[in-house]
Amino acid sequence: MATGTTGGLLNAEPLQSYLKHQLLRRYIIQFVQKLAHGTDDPLTLVDGYAGNGRYDDGTPASAELLLQAAVRSLPGRVRVVMVEPDPESFGRLHEVAEEYREPLSGQLEVLGTRIEQAWDRLVSDAAGRHVFMFLDPCGGTLSMDQLVSFLNRNGRRRYPRTELLINFSGFLVRRVSGQHAAGYELRASVLTDMCGGTWWKDLVDEDQVEHPNSYENSFTMISAEYARQLNQRTGYATVAMPVRARARNQPVFYMVFATANPVGLWAFNDAAARAQQDWLVQEDLVTSPNQPSLLDPDETVLGMSKDEARQVVHGNVLQMLSKTPRIGPVRDHTFGLLDGAFGLLNETEIRAELKAMRADGLIGLQTAARAGQDVITRPS
Repeated sequence: MATGTTGGLLNAEPLQSYLKHQLLRRYIIQFVQKLAHGTDDPLTLVDGYAGNGRYDDGTPASAELLLQAAVRSLPGRVRVVMVEPDPESFGRLHEVAEEYREPLSGQLEVLGTRIEQAWDRLVSDAAGRHVFMFLDPCGGTLSMDQLVSFLNRNGRRRYPRTELLINFSGFLVRRVSGQHAAGYELRASVLTDMCGGTWWKDLVDEDQVEHPNSYENSFTMISAEYARQLNQRTGYATVAMPVRARARNQPVFYMVFATANPVGLWAFNDAAARAQQDWLVQEDLVTSPNQPSLLDPDETVLGMSKDEARQVVHGNVLQMLSKTPRIGPVRDHTFGLLDGAFGLLNETEIRAELKAMRADGLIGLQTAARAGQDVITRPS
């Protein structure tokens, strides 16, 4: 069902991949460091569409980012599994992986097969372990039923932690949506399996009334509903983050994240905000070399400035305090706190806004060692 990472796509890192990999790099380090040093349970990191593991210019791709994060942990605590069916890509991936075998104390496996064929074994081997799975195909990915079964493997318990980060492909969704609107159903079953039903067709039909022959809005709606369906069927917190090739372009894909742990959601927001700032600098360097910046330094890829995002958080806090006298620790209220501004402010910037509100007498604030552990109260 899914397509591999072939056709030269891994020879150089496009801007959308730069943002994706910055997000992965920042988040996976937090995930590994938190769990490898904070619990006795072992960890498994899985790259289901690993490709070459490294770009031709030496830049780490997703598989090597997972390897690097694992090496920074306690020896032997983190196992890395990489899956890649294409023989040429597998050969290059294996070479990269071997550089890390000794530092990982042999906790490393490279599978030359499709993830669908290895799926039952992956799920079985992950029993009793914290698992982070990265799925980054060039088209279709695993079915909704497979992902739901995997996320629910612990009966919806928070531990051991199970988390997913999925590239939800704009190319595939737009293409199949266009085929459906034109009366052809050539690849409809691929999207239906991924989405766990034919509900995506209703969204396309509805959107075509207002936006005939355009599938950008359909893609946005389908991505959001895909994340909602994962949430509904698992109880996991889910978020769909748009990733663009240029700051003002339509999304190339959405990164869909799922976690049952509030700490994971708070950390993902922090990683997303920092990755987007990294991306803006890189985007400006690539598109406007030796030229004055065309972007406001405070602009974000979601069309909202940092100041605007702070105002959103400001309003959310006051609204939440009108219903409860205490909000905390704040990492347990990520969605409420960041409703409308998720992925725009890192934890340092969120704390700065809360401190400003305290200075203005609007809230009480009990700060802790980490920003995510702060507690907001009504002013005394």
